[in-house]
Amino acid sequence: MSKILIIGGGIFVGRTIAEYFSLSNETYVLNRGNNDIPSGCHHLKADRNNLDEFRSVLGTQDFDVVIDTSCLDGNQMKLSIECLEGRVGRYVYISSSAVYSNYRFFPLKETAETEGGIEWDKYGVDKLHAEEVLRGNKRVPYTILRPFYIYGNHNNLPRESYVFLRLINDSPIILPSMGNNIIHFGYINDLALAIEKAVSTSKSENQIYNIAGDEFVSYLQWVSICASSIYTIRDWA
Repeated sequence: MSKILIIGGGIFVGRTIAEYFSLSNETYVLNRGNNDIPSGCHHLKADRNNLDEFRSVLGTQDFDVVIDTSCLDGNQMKLSIECLEGRVGRYVYISSSAVYSNYRFFPLKETAETEGGIEWDKYGVDKLHAEEVLRGNKRVPYTILRPFYIYGNHNNLPRESYVFLRLINDSPIILPSMGNNIIHFGYINDLALAIEKAVSTSKSENQIYNIAGDEFVSYLQWVSICASSIYTIRDWA
């Protein structure tokens, strides 16, 4: 059993990861308390942007693994490192594929150019800055994971739900670029499994990995797949 700290843990990615690791580990969730945390987790209530709160709620605790699901920029990462350096066996940062500069060439590799994709505006740039801060530290061993579109239980973002609702209501669906844009999905439980695999080996220390399935589809193909499942369900009914 490992002692694990999850920063975030209230919604979607953080919550699912907290549920996954709490089954067999001593799991702590640090957030502001705006959402309920999964049962079996210890709650550390603090605003990660407040250095005094962050330090106070951590006390003198050390952690085998820290999984950061909510860091949005370099400033937040700096505070985390300041509070946790020398006290964590591995710091896993859930970054994003939005750090990549060009989405026109698939499959994207970890060595692809990173300046933050213009499709994501400031989000990709800020996530990349957080990565750079973490990579530049000397006392926190890390693993950086870059998921693409994540779907699954607890999803609070209108991704698959948007398409399904439009189909159910027989409403039109807007297809950017004639539906030719490529999208790459990953299941949330597979992300949790990837984290578990990464922290189980020293080979992943100070490494970066993309997290996604083997297949990628166009937006039009995705809508067609969703539509086929909806109409199959209607046929059964």
